Amino acid sequence: MIQFLLETTSGGSFKDNWVLLVLIGVLLIVFMVVPAFTQSRKNKKYKEMIDKIQIGDEIMTIGGIVGKITEVKDLSPTDKHIVIETGAGDNKSTIVLDVNAIFKVVNPAIAPQEPAPEPQTEPDKAE
Repeated sequence: MIQFLLETTSGGSFKDNWVLLVLIGVLLIVFMVVPAFTQSRKNKKYKEMIDKIQIGDEIMTIGGIVGKITEVKDLSPTDKHIVIETGAGDNKSTIVLDVNAIFKVVNPAIAPQEPAPEPQTEPDKAE
């Protein structure tokens, strides 16, 4: 490929090689733009996951620790810590982590559902 480029660029003028230069430019743009879009999609999904975490969720951290969220502490609008409980039986321990240490939610907590309101029926009016 390099030999082809050297042969075509050394003997010809710019008018002869404009297609090759446009092709190289298009490829550079594609290889720079496509990863930016996919990364922004991943960041959006991660932010949605972080916003949905709640007490009782079972999570995995980026270090591989699996535990259940017992407390969520909002320190500031941009800084949030979580307390997770990990271990089994009598050997349980708690760990305080930054919310960005969450890799994935392994088992989301079941949110209590509010019972549906029963339809109100008007009593029969005796006429």
